[in-house]
Amino acid sequence: HLPSEEQSCVDLNILNYVVKTREIICIDDTETDKRFFDITDSTQSVPKSLICFPLVFQNNLIAVLFLTNRLAKSVFSSDRIEILKILSSGIAASLENARLYKKLADSNKTLEEKVKERTKKLELLARTDPLTKLQNRRSFLETIAYEKSRCLRESKTFVVVLADIDNFKKINDQYGHDY
Repeated sequence: HLPSEEQSCVDLNILNYVVKTREIICIDDTETDKRFFDITDSTQSVPKSLICFPLVFQNNLIAVLFLTNRLAKSVFSSDRIEILKILSSGIAASLENARLYKKLADSNKTLEEKVKERTKKLELLARTDPLTKLQNRRSFLETIAYEKSRCLRESKTFVVVLADIDNFKKINDQYGHDY
């Protein structure tokens, strides 16, 4: 991604060309080399020289390195280009590793969210009757144990009242499960 002030003076044809061909483009003098662009606006700060360098990892284009120099012509010597070639494989590998790490982190986050959601559903199923959605025996016993320990801690009285409705099946069959 080019900063907006750079984008106005650099023809994107260079970037497109490097992306398509994966060739290094080095322009020593932008005033005389007009292969890719012609800058007619003299009010802009024009680079004197530039290099556009593909960063490739395992035969995949990872990024494009775009360097400019506004002070001098012919700054990207063959020695500097060789250094860039040496560094480019490490840079491309690092960028690819960062991309893969982010993808893995995003996948882990999504998976963790799914696990939390499913765990919540399983906890609800383990604690409630699927038909009535009321607490089941397990949940009831856990609630009693919690309330008993709370009352003991706070030195309060603990009372349990149970009610049993005889012939509840008749009521349930007559009025349904929605009530």
